[in-house]
Amino acid sequence: MKRSIVCIAEDRPNALVGVALLLDTLHFNSGIINQIRVNLYIPLPQSQVEALIGVSRLSRPYINLVTTIASHAKRWHVKPHLLLQCLKTAEEVLWIDSDIIVSGAISSIFPGVLPLGDLLIAEEPRISQHRGGNERTKAWGFPIGRSLPFSVNSGVLRCTRAHSVLLDRWGACLKNPKYLAEQSKPTMSRRMHLLSDQEVLSALLGSVEFQSTDLRYIRADSQIIQLYGAAGYTPLGRIMNSMSNAHPLFIHAMGKKPWEYRETPSLLKTPRRYYDALVAELSTYTLFVGGVSTFRENLAPDWSSRKSIAGWLLRNVALRNPNLAALPLAIVEAAVRRIKRSLGMGRIPI
Repeated sequence: MKRSIVCIAEDRPNALVGVALLLDTLHFNSGIINQIRVNLYIPLPQSQVEALIGVSRLSRPYINLVTTIASHAKRWHVKPHLLLQCLKTAEEVLWIDSDIIVSGAISSIFPGVLPLGDLLIAEEPRISQHRGGNERTKAWGFPIGRSLPFSVNSGVLRCTRAHSVLLDRWGACLKNPKYLAEQSKPTMSRRMHLLSDQEVLSALLGSVEFQSTDLRYIRADSQIIQLYGAAGYTPLGRIMNSMSNAHPLFIHAMGKKPWEYRETPSLLKTPRRYYDALVAELSTYTLFVGGVSTFRENLAPDWSSRKSIAGWLLRNVALRNPNLAALPLAIVEAAVRRIKRSLGMGRIPI
């Protein structure tokens, strides 16, 4: 029995293209396929999953498709439940969000690389609000045990049976009536400690109960590209990676997805959608997929090859460097965010 599992879940039919891309990038880049099992949780009719992901992918011997998930486990709230399920048959589990692709071998972090007691988790985009600290822990009413250096992003998370109690407590908090009530509000109206599952995990990790949990971060920009708008991948990170010819292992298409833009919107009629489409066109996720013919032709023939005049100009000014193509947009966006926050605009209450 393979003792290491990669866990992936998705319940939105229009997002399964991301799952297929993740599976392909794992297959072609991991080099560890014979050492792992991939548990793929998709609570949709199997015929629909096969049509959207492809029978050939699902037939790979290391993939285990599960089309039934407990009714209480939905969307982002599913993580602790499924991680605990995987740990019943595995010693360690690596969760990867379905809107992430890998650009190289994950063997540097998984499987069997880290001490069993270490929790590996991604860092939030550096433009995120209320970074690190212990405000989330305090807001949940947990006794404060430590101040986190960075906010956590649960898009990539490696855990073992040593973290079962943490996962159980995380799952229980996600069933808290206050948390569930907050999820019905618009994102910007939610309080920070109830914003999403990862804010809850941050609160727990800062508490006395889990202060001794050893944390290892997958650092934003250098190890994972967090594509939250253009500025999620910071201007400095883009420049540093270009100068060092670095290739972060994970590319995370947060927020709006590149495959949502199959045609370029009108700049005059819908300027905001035009801008979002331009950001998607120039994202490292899109440029990575578009640069590999197998992915582009089989899974993304339209959106990964979509070209606008502005996108063409910016790519050529950047000498087709995928890190620098959206650099001008990232600089402007980062400046606008800073100005708005200094004026108290767009801030999520803690």
